[in-house]
Amino acid sequence: MSSFDFDHWSELARRDPQAFFRCRERAIAAYIDAHPGSRERLAALQARIDELRAVAGTPAQALRGIFALLDEQLRALAREARELARENAHLRTAAAARASGAAGAGRAAPETAPPAAPKRVRRPPPHE
Repeated sequence: MSSFDFDHWSELARRDPQAFFRCRERAIAAYIDAHPGSRERLAALQARIDELRAVAGTPAQALRGIFALLDEQLRALAREARELARENAHLRTAAAARASGAAGAGRAAPETAPPAAPKRVRRPPPHE
């Protein structure tokens, strides 16, 4: 699904809604299958989207639910990015301290691994 032709999909939905939904399912499945490393996560996300659409009273309510889901996912991603930035800053500070300590002693920095970052507990985004 590298290119999306809105007019084609819109016309198909108007002309033959059943065919539209069959094609939609195939396109979504093909996209998920094309990303084997993320297949489980993408399938779970699509299941949540389908569930939101099924229980929503109107398309507008479904859209609000999907936007809320997207917001949850983006907030989880932002939290992970902040945590990675903190870990990166910690590692850079530790590496700089080691390098300056070794340089101050008039010798080369030892060939040892940098100190380990604090153990991080990885939590999946909400509802995955």
